[in-house]
Amino acid sequence: MVFLKGSDSRERLTFTLAHELGHIILNHSCSNESYVREEQEANFFASYLLMPDIIARILFSPVSPQDVMGFCGVTASCAWEMCRRINRVYKGKYEIKDYEFRIIEAFFIQENLKAKNRLDLREIS
Repeated sequence: MVFLKGSDSRERLTFTLAHELGHIILNHSCSNESYVREEQEANFFASYLLMPDIIARILFSPVSPQDVMGFCGVTASCAWEMCRRINRVYKGKYEIKDYEFRIIEAFFIQENLKAKNRLDLREIS
């Protein structure tokens, strides 16, 4: 069960729902020991669900938070995070974090990319 604040903006409510869905899909335990990691994973899941990088790469050049907010219907902080993520990729400085890699593995994205590009995601830097 998910409880939402009626006073939150539509964008915040959408992110909260996506975040909580991430906890469910990723089968999180909600234990104190794994709290920080699970929150990072749920935030990452929600971010990619609402703002896939490929959308930004196709639609925005360069990527601006205002464009992301308007197109994806997310909060300013979410839009800034996406722009930071995309710009790291463009600059060749993107390193996949452990929580990102776990989600990539969970959805078999790595296998699909390997077949297509013949690369290991951990080699991207």
